[in-house]
Amino acid sequence: PGTALPLPPGAPSLPAAGPGSGPLQAGSAEPGLHNGAFLHGLDDWTVGESGGGPAPGGVTLVDGQAQLLEGDSFLVSLSQTFVVPAGALALSFDLHAIPGLDTTDDFLPDAFEVHLLAPGDFPAVDPWAVFATSFFNLQEDGAVNLGPTATFDGVRVSVPLDGVPADSVVTLVFDLIGADLDLGGGVRIDDAALALDCGVTASWSHYGGTWPGPNGAPTLTPLSDRVLGQAFQIEISNPTGVDADAFGFIGLSPAILPSGFGGDLLVDSINMIVFTLPAQGLVVTHDNDADLALCGLPVYSQVVVADAGASHGFTFSAGLETILGSP
Repeated sequence: PGTALPLPPGAPSLPAAGPGSGPLQAGSAEPGLHNGAFLHGLDDWTVGESGGGPAPGGVTLVDGQAQLLEGDSFLVSLSQTFVVPAGALALSFDLHAIPGLDTTDDFLPDAFEVHLLAPGDFPAVDPWAVFATSFFNLQEDGAVNLGPTATFDGVRVSVPLDGVPADSVVTLVFDLIGADLDLGGGVRIDDAALALDCGVTASWSHYGGTWPGPNGAPTLTPLSDRVLGQAFQIEISNPTGVDADAFGFIGLSPAILPSGFGGDLLVDSINMIVFTLPAQGLVVTHDNDADLALCGLPVYSQVVVADAGASHGFTFSAGLETILGSP
């Protein structure tokens, strides 16, 4: 509370409103950007709002994206403070102009800006103008202003981090500036992430056999590669067609261990998770640490599902090997 948020040149400095708003203290920062795909709502992010009246703006989760709406606020912000990990190459995010900046009022125009700030609110990467702190600026009329190293392809914004030392504490700030009297402007943010170079490309593959029931065996299907510093999701299918008891096995080595229930355990397990697998299947999310020490680490997993129609009452998936690495 009371921490000044970065504003465009010439704008008044307004305090962040409400308990918990404003950038995190440096001492609480962790390596890497967390929950950049908003798979856990707005966890790890801080929402700020300034200048609002009876209809203030804010940040909500819409269709899995963070939506900033201006309302009658002067400023709505979303921020996260983190430590730049070793090997960080670039910071990027997706920008969707939904609903877009409102052009119905002809007072000071709306704008959307993105800052990467060092302590003291100094820009950590080159800004788009001499007196600005933002490396990305979107004007109400659609004009885009970029810092000299930033890029924008119409959706993805990216800025290199080669000039930001490892272990630096920085704050990523998304600012929606509603400086006019209209209320409907807004944008959505998604897939904010750091790209880390660790010399190993993230990958995944299946191994071993399955033990099917009458409708087949469960499957483990990654929805992306297991990239350091980014969210990772695995889709687990359910061949039984009904809610079923299930067992997940996770380890750092593959195995072939007779289970006594038909199929083989394919993981030298260091962790077993007991859960209910919904009839329609399940998507499991895990945030990978932005830690180069994990580069190239293999992780092995398998799922076993109770199936009354299977010959021994259980059906086994194949093993899944995932390798943590760079995109």
